[in-house]
Amino acid sequence: NRRREIENTELWFDEPACNPDVFISYSRADSKIVQQLYDVLTAKGIVVWYDKKNLGVGANFMLEIRDAIRSCKLFVPVLSKNLIRQAADEHVYRKEWIYAVEHKKMTSPKVPYIIPLCEKDFDINNDLVGIESEIIKAHNVARYSEGGLISDLERFAGVINGKLSEIVELKNRIRKTNGRK
Repeated sequence: NRRREIENTELWFDEPACNPDVFISYSRADSKIVQQLYDVLTAKGIVVWYDKKNLGVGANFMLEIRDAIRSCKLFVPVLSKNLIRQAADEHVYRKEWIYAVEHKKMTSPKVPYIIPLCEKDFDINNDLVGIESEIIKAHNVARYSEGGLISDLERFAGVINGKLSEIVELKNRIRKTNGRK
């Protein structure tokens, strides 16, 4: 009975995702698109760290965010024109980008990690946005548009699954090289 009471409140969260497949970094202005991305990815069995589902009340959110970024297999920054509108404002997603870039520098360039999802007409090189890191700019981005959002997100989920498989294959190759089965 108590669980049902909890599930019916506004404060219900999923269990924190440990070692998630994907961490989604985004502006609150993109919440609608990100919720749809989360739904598409989780429907495919991908474990997603998404703040609205994984940060509980009273959590040390910056510590939990940093831990999730360090432990995730893929970091997905959602890039949209909203970032231009927010260029003069402080936002947590910018700190998330820094954490992801720090983490990526600690791994081999052969291991995929940062997979940007970008609004169709968004210029990733726009200086106002503040994407200073060549690591984020250097990655090919997957594009989405409002008109074909669900099919674009489905296609992106396929990319994510492919990258996750690539990571497994690389880890297996490393184990084999090190004499482990």
